[in-house]
Amino acid sequence: MLHMSVQSEPALGRLFQVLGDSTRLRIAALLAATTRGACVCELTDALAQPQYHVSRHLKTLRTAGLVVPERDGRWVYYRLIPPSGALGKRLAALLRTVSADSRFAGDHERLAKRLALRRHGRCCVWTAGGVVA
Repeated sequence: MLHMSVQSEPALGRLFQVLGDSTRLRIAALLAATTRGACVCELTDALAQPQYHVSRHLKTLRTAGLVVPERDGRWVYYRLIPPSGALGKRLAALLRTVSADSRFAGDHERLAKRLALRRHGRCCVWTAGGVVA
Protein backbone atom coordinates (compact mmCIF):
# COMPACT_ATOMS: atom_id res chain seq x y z
CA MET A 1 0.00 0.00 0.00
CA LEU A 2 1.28 3.46 -0.89
CA HIS A 3 1.47 6.17 1.71
CA MET A 4 1.99 9.88 1.38
CA SER A 5 4.49 11.46 3.72
CA VAL A 6 3.56 14.89 5.07
CA GLN A 7 6.67 16.14 6.78
CA SER A 8 6.81 19.80 5.84
CA GLU A 9 4.46 22.60 6.72
CA PRO A 10 3.74 23.43 3.03
CA ALA A 11 2.79 19.79 2.37
CA LEU A 12 0.46 19.77 5.37
CA GLY A 13 -1.06 23.06 4.25
CA ARG A 14 -1.61 21.67 0.75
CA LEU A 15 -3.31 18.60 2.22
CA PHE A 16 -5.86 20.74 4.05
CA GLN A 17 -6.24 23.02 1.04
CA VAL A 18 -7.15 20.00 -1.07
CA LEU A 19 -9.67 18.77 1.49
CA GLY A 20 -11.06 22.29 1.90
CA ASP A 21 -13.13 21.85 -1.26
CA SER A 22 -16.55 20.40 -0.43
CA THR A 23 -16.64 17.98 -3.38
CA ARG A 24 -13.17 16.62 -2.63
CA LEU A 25 -14.11 16.27 1.03
CA ARG A 26 -17.25 14.34 0.02
CA ILE A 27 -15.18 12.05 -2.23
CA ALA A 28 -12.61 11.45 0.51
CA ALA A 29 -15.38 10.76 3.04
CA LEU A 30 -17.01 8.24 0.70
CA LEU A 31 -13.72 6.49 0.04
CA ALA A 32 -12.92 6.46 3.78
CA ALA A 33 -16.20 4.65 4.40
CA THR A 34 -15.53 1.82 1.95
CA THR A 35 -12.68 -0.64 1.83
CA ARG A 36 -13.62 -1.66 -1.68
CA GLY A 37 -12.84 1.66 -3.32
CA ALA A 38 -15.06 3.09 -6.04
CA CYS A 39 -14.81 3.85 -9.73
CA VAL A 40 -15.54 7.22 -11.28
CA CYS A 41 -19.03 6.23 -12.46
CA GLU A 42 -19.95 4.99 -8.97
CA LEU A 43 -18.73 8.23 -7.40
CA THR A 44 -20.50 10.24 -10.11
CA ASP A 45 -23.80 8.64 -9.17
CA ALA A 46 -23.17 8.88 -5.42
CA LEU A 47 -22.38 12.59 -5.61
CA ALA A 48 -24.98 13.38 -8.31
CA GLN A 49 -22.25 15.30 -10.13
CA PRO A 50 -21.09 15.22 -13.77
CA GLN A 51 -18.32 12.75 -14.60
CA TYR A 52 -15.85 15.45 -15.66
CA HIS A 53 -16.36 17.24 -12.35
CA VAL A 54 -15.69 14.11 -10.28
CA SER A 55 -12.70 13.16 -12.46
CA ARG A 56 -11.16 16.62 -12.02
CA HIS A 57 -11.46 16.38 -8.23
CA LEU A 58 -10.07 12.83 -8.20
CA LYS A 59 -7.06 14.08 -10.16
CA THR A 60 -6.45 16.75 -7.50
CA LEU A 61 -6.78 14.17 -4.72
CA ARG A 62 -4.41 11.87 -6.62
CA THR A 63 -1.84 14.63 -7.16
CA ALA A 64 -1.98 15.37 -3.42
CA GLY A 65 -1.32 11.69 -2.74
CA LEU A 66 -4.62 11.04 -0.99
CA VAL A 67 -6.05 8.53 -3.44
CA VAL A 68 -4.50 5.81 -5.53
CA PRO A 69 -6.03 4.47 -8.75
CA GLU A 70 -6.17 0.76 -9.51
CA ARG A 71 -7.03 -0.20 -13.07
CA ASP A 72 -9.23 -3.26 -13.61
CA GLY A 73 -10.15 -3.69 -17.27
CA ARG A 74 -11.87 -0.57 -18.48
CA TRP A 75 -12.57 0.73 -14.98
CA VAL A 76 -10.28 2.54 -12.59
CA TYR A 77 -11.06 2.14 -8.90
CA TYR A 78 -9.90 4.75 -6.41
CA ARG A 79 -8.94 4.05 -2.82
CA LEU A 80 -8.15 6.51 -0.07
CA ILE A 81 -4.51 6.45 1.00
CA PRO A 82 -4.01 8.73 4.02
CA PRO A 83 -0.54 10.06 4.86
CA SER A 84 1.72 7.71 6.78
CA GLY A 85 2.30 7.89 10.50
CA ALA A 86 0.24 9.43 13.28
CA LEU A 87 -1.08 12.20 11.04
CA GLY A 88 -2.44 9.66 8.57
CA LYS A 89 -4.22 7.70 11.29
CA ARG A 90 -5.80 10.87 12.63
CA LEU A 91 -6.77 12.06 9.17
CA ALA A 92 -8.37 8.69 8.34
CA ALA A 93 -10.29 8.81 11.63
CA LEU A 94 -11.37 12.39 10.89
CA LEU A 95 -12.60 11.42 7.43
CA ARG A 96 -14.56 8.49 8.88
CA THR A 97 -16.10 10.90 11.41
CA VAL A 98 -16.99 13.36 8.66
CA SER A 99 -18.35 10.46 6.64
CA ALA A 100 -20.71 9.52 9.48
CA ASP A 101 -22.19 13.04 9.58
CA SER A 102 -25.87 13.09 8.61
CA ARG A 103 -25.15 15.67 5.88
CA PHE A 104 -23.35 12.91 3.96
CA ALA A 105 -26.11 10.34 4.38
CA GLY A 106 -27.50 10.86 0.88
CA ASP A 107 -24.05 10.36 -0.66
CA HIS A 108 -23.64 7.10 1.25
CA GLU A 109 -27.08 5.82 0.37
CA ARG A 110 -26.50 6.49 -3.34
CA LEU A 111 -23.04 4.89 -3.20
CA ALA A 112 -24.43 1.82 -1.41
CA LYS A 113 -27.10 1.42 -4.10
CA ARG A 114 -24.48 1.82 -6.80
CA LEU A 115 -22.05 -0.65 -5.20
CA ALA A 116 -24.90 -3.17 -4.89
CA LEU A 117 -25.06 -3.24 -8.69
CA ARG A 118 -21.56 -4.72 -8.94
CA ARG A 119 -21.12 -8.23 -10.30
CA HIS A 120 -18.36 -10.33 -8.78
CA GLY A 121 -17.12 -7.23 -6.94
CA ARG A 122 -16.64 -5.25 -10.15
CA CYS A 123 -18.49 -2.29 -11.58
CA CYS A 124 -20.55 -3.30 -14.57
CA VAL A 125 -22.91 -0.37 -15.06
CA TRP A 126 -22.26 2.98 -16.62
CA THR A 127 -25.11 5.44 -16.21
CA ALA A 128 -23.54 8.36 -18.09
CA GLY A 129 -23.96 10.64 -15.10
CA GLY A 130 -27.47 9.49 -14.21
CA VAL A 131 -28.36 9.05 -10.61
CA VAL A 132 -29.28 5.59 -9.42
CA ALA A 133 -32.72 5.92 -7.86
